[in-house]
Amino acid sequence: MKAFIGHSFAEQDENLINNIKSFLAQRGVQIETGEKAQNKSIAGKVKERIDRNDVFIGIFTIERLLAGKNIASWFKKSKQYEFTTSNWVLQESGYAIGKGKELIFLVEKGIARFPELQGDAELIYFTHDKAGLNEALLKLLDMVQGMSLPRAMAKQEQLLNQDQESVAETEDKAKAQQQSANKTLPWKDVFEAHDEGKIDKAKEIYDKSIKNKLHPEEVSMGQCFS
Repeated sequence: MKAFIGHSFAEQDENLINNIKSFLAQRGVQIETGEKAQNKSIAGKVKERIDRNDVFIGIFTIERLLAGKNIASWFKKSKQYEFTTSNWVLQESGYAIGKGKELIFLVEKGIARFPELQGDAELIYFTHDKAGLNEALLKLLDMVQGMSLPRAMAKQEQLLNQDQESVAETEDKAKAQQQSANKTLPWKDVFEAHDEGKIDKAKEIYDKSIKNKLHPEEVSMGQCFS
Protein backbone atom coordinates (compact mmCIF):
# COMPACT_ATOMS: atom_id res chain seq x y z
CA MET A 1 0.00 0.00 0.00
CA LYS A 2 1.17 3.52 -0.80
CA ALA A 3 0.43 6.30 1.67
CA PHE A 4 1.02 10.03 1.82
CA ILE A 5 1.61 11.31 5.34
CA GLY A 6 0.70 14.89 6.17
CA HIS A 7 2.37 16.09 9.36
CA SER A 8 3.85 18.99 11.27
CA PHE A 9 7.50 19.93 10.78
CA ALA A 10 7.81 21.34 14.30
CA GLU A 11 10.95 20.25 16.13
CA GLN A 12 9.01 18.93 19.15
CA ASP A 13 7.09 16.53 16.87
CA GLU A 14 10.08 15.11 15.01
CA ASN A 15 10.58 11.96 17.12
CA LEU A 16 6.87 11.18 17.13
CA ILE A 17 6.56 11.55 13.35
CA ASN A 18 9.67 9.42 12.75
CA ASN A 19 8.30 6.64 15.00
CA ILE A 20 5.03 6.52 13.09
CA LYS A 21 6.81 6.52 9.73
CA SER A 22 9.15 3.74 10.83
CA PHE A 23 6.25 1.67 12.17
CA LEU A 24 4.43 1.85 8.84
CA ALA A 25 7.53 1.27 6.69
CA GLN A 26 8.42 -1.88 8.64
CA ARG A 27 4.98 -3.23 7.76
CA GLY A 28 5.37 -2.76 4.05
CA VAL A 29 3.65 0.59 3.61
CA GLN A 30 5.34 2.76 0.99
CA ILE A 31 5.52 6.24 2.47
CA GLU A 32 5.66 9.66 0.88
CA THR A 33 5.46 13.02 2.64
CA GLY A 34 5.13 16.68 1.77
CA GLU A 35 7.50 19.44 2.70
CA LYS A 36 7.65 22.36 5.08
CA ALA A 37 5.15 25.05 4.14
CA GLN A 38 6.65 27.86 2.06
CA ASN A 39 3.45 29.79 1.42
CA LYS A 40 -0.25 29.83 2.27
CA SER A 41 -1.37 27.32 -0.35
CA ILE A 42 -0.47 23.72 -1.07
CA ALA A 43 2.33 23.45 -3.61
CA GLY A 44 1.57 21.70 -6.89
CA LYS A 45 4.18 19.00 -6.26
CA VAL A 46 2.61 18.20 -2.87
CA LYS A 47 -0.77 17.77 -4.59
CA GLU A 48 0.88 15.43 -7.10
CA ARG A 49 2.26 13.32 -4.25
CA ILE A 50 -1.15 13.06 -2.62
CA ASP A 51 -2.72 12.17 -5.99
CA ARG A 52 -0.39 9.24 -6.67
CA ASN A 53 -0.85 7.56 -3.28
CA ASP A 54 -3.66 5.22 -2.22
CA VAL A 55 -4.23 6.59 1.28
CA PHE A 56 -3.84 9.92 3.05
CA ILE A 57 -2.64 9.68 6.65
CA GLY A 58 -2.95 12.96 8.53
CA ILE A 59 -1.02 13.34 11.81
CA PHE A 60 -2.51 16.22 13.79
CA THR A 61 -0.24 17.34 16.61
CA ILE A 62 -0.79 20.18 19.07
CA GLU A 63 0.33 23.71 18.25
CA ARG A 64 0.25 26.05 21.22
CA LEU A 65 -0.98 29.53 20.42
CA LEU A 66 -1.30 32.49 22.75
CA ALA A 67 -4.96 33.20 23.41
CA GLY A 68 -6.11 36.72 22.64
CA LYS A 69 -5.77 38.79 19.51
CA ASN A 70 -4.03 41.91 20.85
CA ILE A 71 -0.45 42.59 21.81
CA ALA A 72 -1.38 43.11 25.44
CA SER A 73 -1.74 39.34 25.73
CA TRP A 74 2.03 38.99 25.45
CA PHE A 75 2.67 41.06 28.58
CA LYS A 76 0.29 39.28 30.93
CA LYS A 77 2.02 37.49 33.80
CA SER A 78 -0.30 34.54 33.53
CA LYS A 79 -0.56 33.86 29.84
CA GLN A 80 -3.40 31.78 28.49
CA TYR A 81 -2.87 29.48 25.53
CA GLU A 82 -5.15 27.61 23.20
CA PHE A 83 -4.15 24.35 21.63
CA THR A 84 -4.82 24.04 17.92
CA THR A 85 -3.18 22.04 15.14
CA SER A 86 -1.27 22.59 11.90
CA ASN A 87 -3.28 24.55 9.37
CA TRP A 88 -0.99 23.10 6.71
CA VAL A 89 -1.99 19.51 7.51
CA LEU A 90 -5.63 20.60 7.54
CA GLN A 91 -5.22 21.99 4.02
CA GLU A 92 -3.58 18.78 2.79
CA SER A 93 -6.39 16.76 4.37
CA GLY A 94 -9.01 18.90 2.68
CA TYR A 95 -7.33 18.34 -0.66
CA ALA A 96 -7.18 14.55 -0.07
CA ILE A 97 -10.88 14.50 0.87
CA GLY A 98 -11.73 16.39 -2.33
CA LYS A 99 -9.82 13.76 -4.32
CA GLY A 100 -11.76 10.93 -2.71
CA LYS A 101 -8.72 9.35 -1.02
CA GLU A 102 -9.00 6.77 1.73
CA LEU A 103 -8.29 8.55 5.00
CA ILE A 104 -6.66 7.86 8.36
CA PHE A 105 -6.43 10.70 10.88
CA LEU A 106 -4.23 10.47 13.98
CA VAL A 107 -5.18 13.27 16.40
CA GLU A 108 -3.22 14.26 19.49
CA LYS A 109 -5.40 14.49 22.57
CA GLY A 110 -5.84 18.04 23.77
CA ILE A 111 -6.44 19.83 20.48
CA ALA A 112 -9.26 22.27 21.09
CA ARG A 113 -12.19 22.18 18.72
CA PHE A 114 -10.68 19.75 16.22
CA PRO A 115 -12.46 20.56 12.94
CA GLU A 116 -15.15 18.22 11.70
CA LEU A 117 -13.51 17.33 8.43
CA GLN A 118 -15.69 15.80 5.77
CA GLY A 119 -14.89 12.39 4.45
CA ASP A 120 -15.08 8.83 5.66
CA ALA A 121 -12.29 8.93 8.22
CA GLU A 122 -12.09 7.37 11.65
CA LEU A 123 -10.09 9.35 14.18
CA ILE A 124 -7.30 7.69 16.16
CA TYR A 125 -6.42 9.70 19.27
CA PHE A 126 -2.92 9.48 20.73
CA THR A 127 -0.57 10.95 23.30
CA HIS A 128 3.20 11.41 23.14
CA ASP A 129 3.89 8.92 25.94
CA LYS A 130 4.93 5.40 24.99
CA ALA A 131 1.76 3.66 26.17
CA GLY A 132 -0.53 6.14 24.45
CA LEU A 133 1.41 6.01 21.21
CA ASN A 134 1.59 2.18 21.18
CA GLU A 135 -2.17 1.94 21.61
CA ALA A 136 -2.68 4.32 18.69
CA LEU A 137 -0.21 2.41 16.52
CA LEU A 138 -2.11 -0.86 17.07
CA LYS A 139 -5.32 0.84 15.90
CA LEU A 140 -3.42 2.28 12.96
CA LEU A 141 -2.19 -1.19 12.02
CA ASP A 142 -5.74 -2.56 12.11
CA MET A 143 -6.92 0.19 9.77
CA VAL A 144 -3.99 -0.24 7.37
CA GLN A 145 -4.54 -4.00 7.19
CA GLY A 146 -8.26 -3.47 6.69
CA MET A 147 -7.52 -1.26 3.71
CA SER A 148 -4.75 -3.45 2.30
CA LEU A 149 -6.68 -6.75 2.18
CA PRO A 150 -9.47 -5.63 -0.20
CA ARG A 151 -6.89 -3.88 -2.38
CA ALA A 152 -4.72 -7.03 -2.53
CA MET A 153 -7.75 -9.17 -3.38
CA ALA A 154 -8.81 -6.75 -6.11
CA LYS A 155 -5.30 -6.80 -7.56
CA GLN A 156 -5.23 -10.61 -7.47
CA GLU A 157 -8.58 -10.74 -9.27
CA GLN A 158 -7.30 -8.28 -11.86
CA LEU A 159 -4.21 -10.40 -12.47
CA LEU A 160 -6.37 -13.53 -12.76
CA ASN A 161 -8.60 -11.83 -15.32
CA GLN A 162 -5.53 -10.69 -17.24
CA ASP A 163 -4.19 -14.27 -17.25
CA GLN A 164 -7.51 -15.61 -18.50
CA GLU A 165 -7.65 -12.96 -21.22
CA SER A 166 -4.08 -13.80 -22.20
CA VAL A 167 -4.87 -17.53 -22.46
CA ALA A 168 -7.98 -16.82 -24.53
CA GLU A 169 -6.02 -14.48 -26.77
CA THR A 170 -3.29 -17.10 -27.26
CA GLU A 171 -5.86 -19.74 -28.12
CA ASP A 172 -7.55 -17.42 -30.61
CA LYS A 173 -4.23 -16.66 -32.28
CA ALA A 174 -3.35 -20.35 -32.49
CA LYS A 175 -6.75 -21.13 -33.96
CA ALA A 176 -6.41 -18.34 -36.51
CA GLN A 177 -2.93 -19.56 -37.47
CA GLN A 178 -4.24 -23.12 -37.84
CA GLN A 179 -7.11 -21.97 -40.03
CA SER A 180 -4.69 -19.95 -42.13
CA ALA A 181 -2.38 -22.94 -42.48
CA ASN A 182 -5.28 -25.19 -43.46
CA LYS A 183 -6.09 -22.92 -46.37
CA THR A 184 -2.62 -23.47 -47.83
CA LEU A 185 -2.73 -27.29 -47.54
CA PRO A 186 -3.24 -29.30 -50.76
CA TRP A 187 -6.81 -30.31 -49.95
CA LYS A 188 -7.86 -29.59 -53.52
CA ASP A 189 -5.46 -32.25 -54.81
CA VAL A 190 -6.80 -34.74 -52.27
CA PHE A 191 -10.44 -34.21 -53.22
CA GLU A 192 -9.72 -34.25 -56.95
CA ALA A 193 -7.90 -37.60 -56.60
CA HIS A 194 -10.71 -38.91 -54.44
CA ASP A 195 -13.39 -37.82 -56.93
CA GLU A 196 -11.45 -39.55 -59.75
CA GLY A 197 -11.52 -42.78 -57.72
CA LYS A 198 -7.79 -42.62 -56.98
CA ILE A 199 -8.20 -43.32 -53.28
CA ASP A 200 -4.60 -44.47 -52.75
CA LYS A 201 -3.27 -41.29 -54.34
CA ALA A 202 -5.61 -39.15 -52.22
CA LYS A 203 -4.45 -40.96 -49.09
CA GLU A 204 -0.79 -40.54 -50.06
CA ILE A 205 -1.19 -36.78 -50.52
CA TYR A 206 -3.06 -36.56 -47.22
CA ASP A 207 -0.45 -38.59 -45.28
CA LYS A 208 2.59 -36.80 -46.72
CA SER A 209 1.41 -33.20 -47.02
CA ILE A 210 -1.51 -32.67 -44.65
CA LYS A 211 -1.82 -35.08 -41.73
CA ASN A 212 1.23 -33.90 -39.74
CA LYS A 213 0.17 -30.28 -40.05
CA LEU A 214 -3.31 -30.73 -38.64
CA HIS A 215 -4.56 -30.16 -35.12
CA PRO A 216 -5.01 -33.54 -33.33
CA GLU A 217 -8.80 -33.11 -33.40
CA GLU A 218 -8.70 -32.70 -37.18
CA VAL A 219 -6.63 -35.81 -37.92
CA SER A 220 -9.79 -37.94 -37.78
CA MET A 221 -10.87 -36.29 -41.04
CA GLY A 222 -8.37 -38.53 -42.82
CA GLN A 223 -10.14 -41.71 -41.74
CA CYS A 224 -12.19 -41.58 -44.93
CA PHE A 225 -9.05 -42.67 -46.77
CA SER A 226 -8.52 -45.76 -44.62
